[in-house]
Amino acid sequence: MECCAMKKGKMVCIKNGKEIPMKEQMTMNGMTVMPDGSCKMKNGKIVKLKEGQCCDNKGKIHSDCKD
Repeated sequence: MECCAMKKGKMVCIKNGKEIPMKEQMTMNGMTVMPDGSCKMKNGKIVKLKEGQCCDNKGKIHSDCKD
């Protein structure tokens, strides 16, 4: 699973099972993800990820991140 997650208060990108610290914003399927954990959805709504939450490469937010 490829996603961005809030872990230990920092955003990380998980790709091929490896966690990479997020240093700049990125777009995943129309959703913009910021290094501070803010996610701007396609509809313009901004959601701040909490510890353990993640957003996947389909632009959806999950309450439990499973790498």
